[in-house]
Amino acid sequence: MNDSVVILGRQPALGIAELESLYGGDNVVPIGDSAALLHIAPCSIDFARLGGAIRLCKMLTELDTTNWKQIEKFLLQVSPGHASTMPEGKMHLGLSVYGLDISPQHLLATGLNIKKAIQKGSGRSVRLVPNKTTELNTAQVIHNKLTGRNGWELVFVKNGDAKKIRAHEHRQERAGGIAGGQDDGEKCDAEDAESGKAGLGHADEKCGERQQGPLPGVEMHGRG
Repeated sequence: MNDSVVILGRQPALGIAELESLYGGDNVVPIGDSAALLHIAPCSIDFARLGGAIRLCKMLTELDTTNWKQIEKFLLQVSPGHASTMPEGKMHLGLSVYGLDISPQHLLATGLNIKKAIQKGSGRSVRLVPNKTTELNTAQVIHNKLTGRNGWELVFVKNGDAKKIRAHEHRQERAGGIAGGQDDGEKCDAEDAESGKAGLGHADEKCGERQQGPLPGVEMHGRG
C-alpha cells in the first residue's frame, strides 16, 4: 500500500475536514492530534492545495512500541543500510517527533548516535541538524536541504493512545505558501507498483527516481 502522512497545522480538525473533502473520508485516518494517514501515494497529493497541512511525508513503517530506547536501537540497525543507497555526497539528517514524551536533548543524542552509526557503517559524511525543539521548523528543514537528494528527515508520530509509533520520511515542506522538496508537475509512475517490497526507500526530488536498499524486518508502506 502506498501511504502518506500529513502533519497538520494549528487547526487539526479543519485540516482533517479539508483532506476528507479532497481525497474522501475512506482515505483519511487521523493519527493522534497532529497528523493524518492517507491511503494515497505522496506523489499523487497536490500539497500546494492543502492549506491545513505543514508537512507531507512518506510512510515507512509502524513500530509496536513507544519506548524510545527500542526505537533508537532499531534506527541504529537500519540507518547505515539506507544511507548506503543514497547518492554520493554529504548526507543531511534531521529528526522530528510528534506526540512522544522525549526531550530535545535526548532526540539530539539519538541523532548523534545515528550519525556515528552511518559514518561507521557506510563511511559517508553526515551533517546532523541539531534539535532545539522536538520538531524541526520550516527554516531548519529548507536551509539544511532535508527534502533534497541527500536529505533525510525522519518524522515520528505517536498513534493516539496506542503504544505504537509510525516512522515517516519527510518529502515536502510548506514555506510561504509553497511546497518545497519536489518539482512542479511531479508524476507517479510504474515504480510505485514496487513500493510494497520489504525495504526502506529514499526518494529523489522526482517520484520515479527512488533508490531502494535492504531493510530487514520493515514493511515498505509508501511511495518513493
